[in-house]
Amino acid sequence: MVQKPHREKFFDHEKDRRAKLLTKITAVILAIITVLCVINMIMQPEYTFRRIIMLLCLGALSVAVIFLSNKGYSYISSIFYISFLIIIIFAFSYTGGGIKAHGIKLLPVVVLLAGLTLGKKEIWIFGIITVAGIFVMLFAHSHNLIPVTEPIGQTLSIYALNIITSIILLCCLVNLTVEELRKALKASGEEIVLRKKSEGLLKAKNDKLTEIAFLQSHIVRRPVANVLGIINILKTNKPGDPENEYLI
Repeated sequence: MVQKPHREKFFDHEKDRRAKLLTKITAVILAIITVLCVINMIMQPEYTFRRIIMLLCLGALSVAVIFLSNKGYSYISSIFYISFLIIIIFAFSYTGGGIKAHGIKLLPVVVLLAGLTLGKKEIWIFGIITVAGIFVMLFAHSHNLIPVTEPIGQTLSIYALNIITSIILLCCLVNLTVEELRKALKASGEEIVLRKKSEGLLKAKNDKLTEIAFLQSHIVRRPVANVLGIINILKTNKPGDPENEYLI
């Protein structure tokens, strides 16, 4: 059976890790936002249609992302997921209160999600995109281009509910970040142990080779060299010479 090179094994493991992480995050976000929308629909039934549309968009997005990530496209799925989350947040904010809308509070969570599932370069890219989107919303607000400038369904309880949701999402993502860091540290520790074990085996092999080289050059080679030296001084043209008899 042909084994995969170490580099290929690493990338396969990284894809699998990212796919599992993205699936877990997508499920958590979908579950929390679903609970939030259900509570909102109970408290403010006049916005039920809007919440249903939001859940349908998020649900379809989540299913697509989980499917793609499990097919090996975790990196593309992450970019797709984060991009559409930002689009959904700005789209619903545009029609539901502009820069003051409830959904704007979720933007830091989405940017953090980019860092967790993609990397340090991507978190800055999505961070800049998000900030640019906020400036666009401010421009639209100042030029009266936003249909609703105050958050729809604005009550003290709804405001508190959205803040609590943002906190819970942040806690979940930070907890996943710490868990990933712990796994990485554990894997690094195991790799160090394996490396030390390999170094020990290599040292033992080198010591054995040194011993074999010593045996060949001294224990075996010395008597052979002595015999060869004696053969070289034998007087082959005078077989009966007494010196030959002494050497033999």
